[in-house]
Amino acid sequence: MAVLRLHSLKISFLYPFTTISRTMSTKPQVHSRGAPYLDLSDLPPIPLADRHRLTEKWHTEAQQTLLEGIRELRNDHTSGAKILATKAVASLVQIAKIIDAGLAEARPAAVREDECKDKLQIWWDAVRRAGWALATHGRPSMDAAITVAVLNALEQGKVGSLDTSHGAGQQPAEGVATTVTPHGNELITYRLQNMEEYLRRRADAGQTQIGQHLRQFIRDKCLSGTAESEQHKVTILTLSLSSTIKDALTTMLALENSPSNRGKGAKLMVHLHILESRPMFEGAELTRILTAQAVSKGYADNLKIELASDASVAILARDVDIVLIGADRISESGDVSNKTGSLPAILVAKHLSKNAIAVALSDIEKVARPGAMEEHLEEDNDPTELSRAWSAQVRECASRETWKEMVRVRNVYFEWVPANYIDRYICETGVLSLAEIKKQSEWVLSAEQRLFGEDVQHGRTHPV
Repeated sequence: MAVLRLHSLKISFLYPFTTISRTMSTKPQVHSRGAPYLDLSDLPPIPLADRHRLTEKWHTEAQQTLLEGIRELRNDHTSGAKILATKAVASLVQIAKIIDAGLAEARPAAVREDECKDKLQIWWDAVRRAGWALATHGRPSMDAAITVAVLNALEQGKVGSLDTSHGAGQQPAEGVATTVTPHGNELITYRLQNMEEYLRRRADAGQTQIGQHLRQFIRDKCLSGTAESEQHKVTILTLSLSSTIKDALTTMLALENSPSNRGKGAKLMVHLHILESRPMFEGAELTRILTAQAVSKGYADNLKIELASDASVAILARDVDIVLIGADRISESGDVSNKTGSLPAILVAKHLSKNAIAVALSDIEKVARPGAMEEHLEEDNDPTELSRAWSAQVRECASRETWKEMVRVRNVYFEWVPANYIDRYICETGVLSLAEIKKQSEWVLSAEQRLFGEDVQHGRTHPV
């Protein structure tokens, strides 16, 4: 029996010939007995129910929605981990609705309690299997955020039963009952309501808080001892287009210029040095967004930006106070996976700017289950994203077989920054310590074992 190992956890609900790694790249890994999904050649069969239910209409529709969700996660090369995690939850909620509607259509509303429980069990097992598939196969390089978001959604889906445990920092949806009659149809309705409410809350969750914590951190670091009448400049080096960084910066600047804060101490002048971030030029897009918001919200006088090529990192890193990076994954030891270019930006800044500190901004859901950064493979993407910026002559040469035999074009999106180069971790709850990161990592593993355990893979029932 082939097994997938998550530390001590065995996962093997897929067919016996299948071996899958949570650390696979996005390049197809074709299985020895053929690919069941033509455009997703690395995916094994992913049944959401017992074999005798695989031909039911609801199963076909739910599985198709699952595959569409996986495709969307893999093909989105512009959104950050938080947005992709939200998309994964949206897919899971849609799948849960399809399964509920299909079961109701296939079997009229049950009267006996045992029939209700049977329907609830089928629904719960199928939803958990779909959640596991989204977390495992959606986007391995960003699976920390996706996994935790899915786990939290599933934990919300358990509210209303005898098991009322919740996700990390998650509470039952406001206005939704947590104790109801143990009736299958009612429980599914309550669980769907809780999952939908969690999805709605994700849209703005944490971003304002992270911006507030960043502002306080910068003021404490950079403005101490500054006369109240002075304007103090802070120089920040960043790269890529992290929604967490974008929202935190706009929140910080808006707070600095809010009527309630005017006249309260030194004014913060933000000088941003932004690397353009090839191949998708996310840094240039970040610049566009920040300048547009600065003009529309009235704080253009407090923001100056220098935008340059990635190769100019040694120029932009001079005299910076802070290197600000996002996080697509944080290991239990505090290592940070982020956009390629993050490590050289930090190393150069620390070498050229004596007092520069590296700050990782992240939602707490980016903390991954225990495991070393070396366990995760690089995500090597389509080389044409690089070559389309080349001259016509070079592109023509690159199309020749001799070039293809001699040259390997690398388009690696993410790299690791070891924890010893990160000075602060700031999330929605404030500054995170390494001990708090480790605790969150252990929660993720515990939740995976509880919700993605062997019963999900083998089709055995699980307490609802």
